[in-house]
Amino acid sequence: MNKHTHLERIRTALGIDLGTSLAEVLKRYRIDSLCRSSEVITLNKLENHIRDKLYRPGDIDLVLAALNVGDSDTAVSSQTICGSLHFICGEGRVDDDVFTFIDANRDGHISFEELESFFRGLFATAFAFSGDEKDSMERKLGCTSESLAIELTRDVFTYVSKHYELDEDTLDTVTMSYDAAKRVLRNRGFFDATLLMEAILKQKQLRDEKNDVEDTTTKRTVWWTDLSTNLLPQE
Repeated sequence: MNKHTHLERIRTALGIDLGTSLAEVLKRYRIDSLCRSSEVITLNKLENHIRDKLYRPGDIDLVLAALNVGDSDTAVSSQTICGSLHFICGEGRVDDDVFTFIDANRDGHISFEELESFFRGLFATAFAFSGDEKDSMERKLGCTSESLAIELTRDVFTYVSKHYELDEDTLDTVTMSYDAAKRVLRNRGFFDATLLMEAILKQKQLRDEKNDVEDTTTKRTVWWTDLSTNLLPQE
């Protein structure tokens, strides 16, 4: 089974298509009640919660694998589930309700850790269902899904921190209100993993043609430094 067919089978099992929004799926499978019932969502708990709600319960293992690519072998988080489902849904619109799922502790703000967890789920699933067996997406892009999630989160909060006059070392203390998150994250396709990966691949190909190499004078790799200049909102 190729990756495209695999992904279509998961959508069929969930009873969704590319027109289904992430918020609809989260409500249909009552992910909110699952997340609130326990701080730790074990795979066994997730399986028991969604199995009877699936349109094709026999494909439960495929669904669990897709929702767990960004987590450990024993547990998942609400944010990574949300990120994975966003990719599976086809990366369509992001309704306001989605931000309450990213905000795991429900304090009304999105923290660095919460947003990073969402991006980890999003890009882990995107990497898993992109590329091919011989040439993985990680190899094509020259970065891991984890490093991409971290860099994107850092740049989002670097932009937000301009209003707080904070150093980069303290970015993990910054939080965003839902309104701020909506304005920043909906700008220039932050929620579109496919578009972002295509942009990184294009940048990498251009650099390869010019025989450029990684900039060893900075902690941040060239693949992200070049790209973030074009992605982040300009003032």
